[in-house]
Amino acid sequence: MKELKVETSTIKSVRFEKPYFYWQVEGDTKDGPFCQKCFEYEGKFSRLTVCHDGNDGYWHCGVCEETYRPKDHTSNAS
Repeated sequence: MKELKVETSTIKSVRFEKPYFYWQVEGDTKDGPFCQKCFEYEGKFSRLTVCHDGNDGYWHCGVCEETYRPKDHTSNAS
């Protein structure tokens, strides 16, 4: 029962922001962004990192290798 309460409180503190980011929210503090794929398929909070490829920046998940490009709002993992 205690585990269920912890899971429920975690779910309440998660916010999805279009097009593809999850954030953990505690009051006025926002932590993240976290990978949409890892959270939705595995229930994991995998922090995204900002990368640069010479043109535009993009977000990358080091766990599932998903890539999110803000310009076209699409994921590019295979």
